[in-house]
Amino acid sequence: MNRNWINNAFFLNDLTLEFLRIPSTLAPHTDPCVPIWIIIFGVIFCIVLVATMLLIFSGTRQHRRGL
Repeated sequence: MNRNWINNAFFLNDLTLEFLRIPSTLAPHTDPCVPIWIIIFGVIFCIVLVATMLLIFSGTRQHRRGL
């Protein structure tokens, strides 16, 4: 549930909660939509793919020049 929704229903804020000796809570930690490791993996995968394609292209180009 949304913390602000509950607090607004009872007209509470962090100051009134501290007055009642209830410690204020922090907003929950939000996780990113896409994990960081997927982004890093995608970047490295694309770099390796482009390097492989360049090697194949340059190899076929040199082979044609040699004939």
